[in-house]
Amino acid sequence: MYVIKIFESPYWQKPHSFYEQNQGLCIPIRENGNKRRVVDGAEIRRMFFKSDGYYPEYNTHIFSILTELKNKVVPSFSLIEMTIIQGYKNFLRLSSDAQASEIVADLEKIERAVGAYKTISSRIMDGSVINDGSERKNTADLVDGFISRFKIIS
Repeated sequence: MYVIKIFESPYWQKPHSFYEQNQGLCIPIRENGNKRRVVDGAEIRRMFFKSDGYYPEYNTHIFSILTELKNKVVPSFSLIEMTIIQGYKNFLRLSSDAQASEIVADLEKIERAVGAYKTISSRIMDGSVINDGSERKNTADLVDGFISRFKIIS
Protein backbone atom coordinates (compact mmCIF):
# COMPACT_ATOMS: atom_id res chain seq x y z
CA MET A 1 0.00 0.00 0.00
CA TYR A 2 1.23 3.47 -0.92
CA VAL A 3 0.16 6.83 0.39
CA ILE A 4 0.65 9.74 -1.96
CA LYS A 5 0.36 13.24 -0.57
CA ILE A 6 -0.17 16.03 -3.08
CA PHE A 7 0.58 19.48 -1.78
CA GLU A 8 -1.37 22.52 -2.92
CA SER A 9 0.53 24.68 -5.38
CA PRO A 10 1.61 28.15 -4.26
CA TYR A 11 -0.54 31.04 -5.50
CA TRP A 12 2.09 32.20 -7.99
CA GLN A 13 1.90 28.86 -9.85
CA LYS A 14 -1.85 29.09 -10.36
CA PRO A 15 -3.83 28.72 -12.47
CA HIS A 16 -2.28 25.58 -13.88
CA SER A 17 -2.35 25.28 -17.61
CA PHE A 18 -1.21 22.89 -20.28
CA TYR A 19 -1.14 22.79 -24.03
CA GLU A 20 -3.40 20.21 -25.61
CA GLN A 21 -2.88 19.15 -29.21
CA ASN A 22 -5.64 20.47 -31.51
CA GLN A 23 -7.18 22.32 -28.52
CA GLY A 24 -4.56 24.93 -27.67
CA LEU A 25 -3.97 26.28 -24.19
CA CYS A 26 -6.14 24.61 -21.58
CA ILE A 27 -6.79 25.96 -18.09
CA PRO A 28 -8.74 23.39 -16.06
CA ILE A 29 -10.87 24.32 -13.06
CA ARG A 30 -12.70 22.17 -10.54
CA GLU A 31 -16.28 23.00 -9.69
CA ASN A 32 -18.48 20.84 -7.50
CA GLY A 33 -16.25 17.79 -7.98
CA ASN A 34 -16.12 18.14 -11.77
CA LYS A 35 -13.37 19.45 -14.02
CA ARG A 36 -14.09 21.90 -16.81
CA ARG A 37 -12.08 24.35 -18.88
CA VAL A 38 -11.92 28.09 -18.31
CA VAL A 39 -13.75 29.70 -21.19
CA ASP A 40 -12.10 33.11 -21.56
CA GLY A 41 -9.95 35.80 -19.99
CA ALA A 42 -12.94 37.52 -18.39
CA GLU A 43 -13.60 34.37 -16.36
CA ILE A 44 -10.00 34.32 -15.14
CA ARG A 45 -10.22 37.97 -14.11
CA ARG A 46 -13.45 37.31 -12.20
CA MET A 47 -11.82 34.38 -10.40
CA PHE A 48 -8.68 36.23 -9.33
CA PHE A 49 -9.85 39.74 -8.68
CA LYS A 50 -12.75 39.26 -6.30
CA SER A 51 -11.92 41.88 -3.72
CA ASP A 52 -14.51 40.64 -1.26
CA GLY A 53 -13.82 36.93 -1.73
CA TYR A 54 -12.12 34.78 0.86
CA TYR A 55 -10.60 31.41 0.25
CA PRO A 56 -9.18 29.20 3.03
CA GLU A 57 -5.83 28.94 1.26
CA TYR A 58 -5.34 32.69 1.83
CA ASN A 59 -3.89 31.76 5.23
CA THR A 60 -1.07 29.86 3.55
CA HIS A 61 -0.66 32.40 0.75
CA ILE A 62 -0.29 35.31 3.15
CA PHE A 63 2.78 33.68 4.69
CA SER A 64 4.21 32.94 1.22
CA ILE A 65 3.63 36.53 0.10
CA LEU A 66 5.24 37.98 3.23
CA THR A 67 8.22 35.62 3.08
CA GLU A 68 8.83 36.65 -0.53
CA LEU A 69 8.38 40.33 0.41
CA LYS A 70 11.09 40.03 3.03
CA ASN A 71 13.54 38.66 0.46
CA LYS A 72 12.97 41.36 -2.16
CA VAL A 73 15.60 44.04 -2.69
CA VAL A 74 12.82 46.62 -3.00
CA PRO A 75 9.83 45.41 -0.96
CA SER A 76 6.62 45.69 -2.97
CA PHE A 77 3.35 43.86 -3.59
CA SER A 78 2.07 42.76 -6.99
CA LEU A 79 -1.57 43.35 -7.89
CA ILE A 80 -2.51 39.72 -7.23
CA GLU A 81 -0.71 39.82 -3.86
CA MET A 82 -2.54 42.99 -2.84
CA THR A 83 -5.83 41.41 -3.95
CA ILE A 84 -5.18 38.36 -1.77
CA ILE A 85 -4.18 40.51 1.23
CA GLN A 86 -7.24 42.76 0.85
CA GLY A 87 -9.57 39.74 0.53
CA TYR A 88 -8.03 38.24 3.64
CA LYS A 89 -8.36 41.49 5.60
CA ASN A 90 -12.00 41.89 4.52
CA PHE A 91 -12.74 38.36 5.71
CA LEU A 92 -10.99 39.01 9.04
CA ARG A 93 -12.91 42.24 9.59
CA LEU A 94 -16.15 40.24 9.47
CA SER A 95 -14.78 37.53 11.74
CA SER A 96 -15.71 37.17 15.40
CA ASP A 97 -12.24 35.82 16.20
CA ALA A 98 -10.58 37.92 18.91
CA GLN A 99 -7.22 37.89 17.11
CA ALA A 100 -8.66 38.95 13.75
CA SER A 101 -8.31 42.69 14.44
CA GLU A 102 -4.70 42.18 15.56
CA ILE A 103 -3.90 40.34 12.33
CA VAL A 104 -5.49 43.12 10.25
CA ALA A 105 -3.55 45.78 12.19
CA ASP A 106 -0.27 43.93 11.67
CA LEU A 107 -0.92 43.49 7.94
CA GLU A 108 -1.68 47.21 7.66
CA LYS A 109 1.62 48.05 9.44
CA ILE A 110 3.45 45.94 6.85
CA GLU A 111 1.56 47.66 4.02
CA ARG A 112 2.50 51.08 5.43
CA ALA A 113 6.15 50.02 5.77
CA VAL A 114 6.20 48.90 2.13
CA GLY A 115 4.62 52.23 1.12
CA ALA A 116 7.18 54.14 3.19
CA TYR A 117 9.97 52.15 1.58
CA LYS A 118 8.69 53.10 -1.87
CA THR A 119 8.67 56.77 -0.86
CA ILE A 120 12.22 56.49 0.49
CA SER A 121 13.29 54.60 -2.66
CA SER A 122 11.94 57.31 -4.95
CA ARG A 123 13.76 59.97 -2.92
CA ILE A 124 16.98 57.92 -3.10
CA MET A 125 16.65 57.79 -6.88
CA ASP A 126 16.52 61.59 -7.14
CA GLY A 127 19.40 61.95 -4.64
CA SER A 128 17.45 63.71 -1.91
CA VAL A 129 18.06 61.08 0.77
CA ILE A 130 20.83 58.64 1.69
CA ASN A 131 19.79 54.98 1.94
CA ASP A 132 20.96 53.44 5.20
CA GLY A 133 18.84 50.27 4.73
CA SER A 134 16.70 50.97 7.81
CA GLU A 135 13.39 51.02 5.89
CA ARG A 136 14.03 47.58 4.36
CA LYS A 137 15.07 46.22 7.77
CA ASN A 138 11.91 47.68 9.32
CA THR A 139 9.76 45.88 6.73
CA ALA A 140 11.64 42.61 7.32
CA ASP A 141 11.24 42.96 11.10
CA LEU A 142 7.50 43.57 10.77
CA VAL A 143 7.14 40.50 8.52
CA ASP A 144 9.16 38.33 10.93
CA GLY A 145 7.01 39.51 13.84
CA PHE A 146 3.80 38.81 11.95
CA ILE A 147 4.87 35.33 10.89
CA SER A 148 6.08 34.33 14.34
CA ARG A 149 2.92 35.63 16.07
CA PHE A 150 0.29 34.29 13.72
CA LYS A 151 1.74 31.17 12.13
CA ILE A 152 -0.07 29.15 14.80
CA ILE A 153 -3.45 30.40 13.57
CA SER A 154 -3.07 29.10 10.03
